[in-house]
Amino acid sequence: MIHTFHSSAASLSCRALLLLSVFMLCAVSLSAQTQEPPAVGATAGSELEPLAESVQNFFEQISNPAEGTKSGLETLLKNSPFEGSAKDEMIKTLAEKIDGISQQFGSYVSFEPIGVKRIGRDLIVLRYLYKCQNYPLVWYFIFYRPTPSENETAVKNWQVIHLYYDSQLNIPIWETGF
Repeated sequence: MIHTFHSSAASLSCRALLLLSVFMLCAVSLSAQTQEPPAVGATAGSELEPLAESVQNFFEQISNPAEGTKSGLETLLKNSPFEGSAKDEMIKTLAEKIDGISQQFGSYVSFEPIGVKRIGRDLIVLRYLYKCQNYPLVWYFIFYRPTPSENETAVKNWQVIHLYYDSQLNIPIWETGF
């Protein structure tokens, strides 16, 4: 719906506001297009290298029929807080979903890191673009490093506490910090 204003001052003000809005959208869009995504290891330091490596191994395993999805999930989730039958059931369910990716989106082509978000000292979200032949997916890997109790002196290892992929691509393209 288009609103017309009878006052020329109001019309001028609206046009100026509209032009300013269009200008800001263009500037944000150009910024998003020209900025390189942060490299996973470079953004948060060398402590992320093992996390990026585990994600890379996961992608290599799930995209290789000889390795298998279940094996990739077991390797990725070996240090997770999930245990016993709950972990086995979760791996089975995730493996079935992941195995359906190629039927729904096409065969695997490649992957690349597209974002790192550190939340405090002990929570990190890694975001990857997983390129299939017909459609891309965005994968999220959420790692947590439990805080040692007062009796423990050693720093605990990072563990995957959540992973999922997004086929809706609900990524705010104007977001430059993630």
